[in-house]
Amino acid sequence: MTILPTTSDPHTWGLRNSHDPTIVRDGNVYVMTGTDAFAGGPAPAGGHLRTSTDLIHWDWAGTALDGVPHDAKAWSGAQGFWACELLEWPGSTAGTGSQPAWHLYYSASTFGSNTSAIGLATAPSALGPWTDRGLIIKTKAGVNSQNAIDAAVFFEQDGTAWLTYGSFFSGLYVLELDRETGTPRTPGDLGTRIAARPRSVEGAIEGPYVVRRDESAGPSRFMLFTSFDSLIDAYDVRVADSYTPQGPYLDRDKSAMISATLDGSPLVTEPDSVGTLLLAGHSFPGQEPLIAPGHNSVFTDVDGSSFMVHHVRFGAAPAEHTAQIRRMFWLDSGWPVVSPCTFSGEPGDFSLELSDPDYAG
Repeated sequence: MTILPTTSDPHTWGLRNSHDPTIVRDGNVYVMTGTDAFAGGPAPAGGHLRTSTDLIHWDWAGTALDGVPHDAKAWSGAQGFWACELLEWPGSTAGTGSQPAWHLYYSASTFGSNTSAIGLATAPSALGPWTDRGLIIKTKAGVNSQNAIDAAVFFEQDGTAWLTYGSFFSGLYVLELDRETGTPRTPGDLGTRIAARPRSVEGAIEGPYVVRRDESAGPSRFMLFTSFDSLIDAYDVRVADSYTPQGPYLDRDKSAMISATLDGSPLVTEPDSVGTLLLAGHSFPGQEPLIAPGHNSVFTDVDGSSFMVHHVRFGAAPAEHTAQIRRMFWLDSGWPVVSPCTFSGEPGDFSLELSDPDYAG
């Protein structure tokens, strides 16, 4: 079984070349965004958008913005967006009458550098038209230990908004946002550190995504999803929880997700043992091995169904990547599990698809 290459025409991609994906629902349309990626060369820049009506078949819908805005490119040198976060901003407007505002948080950086920035664009719908609002968080190599990429937003029950971000370097951070604007409540705030790994594993942690779970009794639980190790070949998804947005986040074994000091010294002897493993590379009979699944988000549909959304690479062609969508379930203990097979139909239908159009036998 061989893997079909993709063309430079994004209308042929489907879920291929989707990296660091996020899904939202706007009316009867699902919209996916992520990193401006194409395994074959330069990709359209400005925030890839795809649409679907069934979470299975996806169509190219262009980019949110026409390339990387001037300030983002001037600060970081970015040629495209990384890890866009798309969400409907509750109870707000985008200067368009009574329509709710949609927010797109984009990351601008270059590989291996923490001279990076997170910007914000707004629109009256998930498909735009989008207006750039500028950079809201900036970090600089040699000045800051943080890396301002991989933004994601969550809310407390009372509506307080929080943004998580970070990658390698000194780890993952969370900071409070202004409830009206979606920008940092305190200008210049770089937040509180909530997860970090030691230099012995290159501090390899990124892609934070927090989901609030409200229980019938007691405080809300905040579930932190992260990706460990190299995005090229060893990515896997881990999870931990906390009863406050700022932590401490602990895995199921009560190990702290901060396992390194700010100078990178380890706080535990086995950094791979931290974080409850949720999804890793795998293979099924008759299919190519799938490697490095990671940088996930979580989508909850209007009927309450939860889905993990992530990208994955092909074992036979690691440069090629695609998005995958899996049903996610919550155990009585409050911890999540994911289906071993990708979503292919109505809830409860987890049949293994061996006729994937990305493959040719």
